[in-house]
Amino acid sequence: MDVGLYHAISRKLQDRFDTRRLADRIEERIVRDHIDPDDRAFIEARDMFFIATVDEEGRPQGISVCFARPGR
Repeated sequence: MDVGLYHAISRKLQDRFDTRRLADRIEERIVRDHIDPDDRAFIEARDMFFIATVDEEGRPQGISVCFARPGR
């Protein structure tokens, strides 16, 4: 099942205010099923980050908070 970032009401508002293209671009840039090299570099430079997961149907499964010294 393909689950997008936005639900029907969000899409209705995006259409009303002509922001759907912007919303699609944001989703395209930030929603992924992997951590790429740029993500890794960004995460490694932080002292903490949050990561959220969903199941195969898009239901939230958890949010983890990770703490570390930058670069570790």
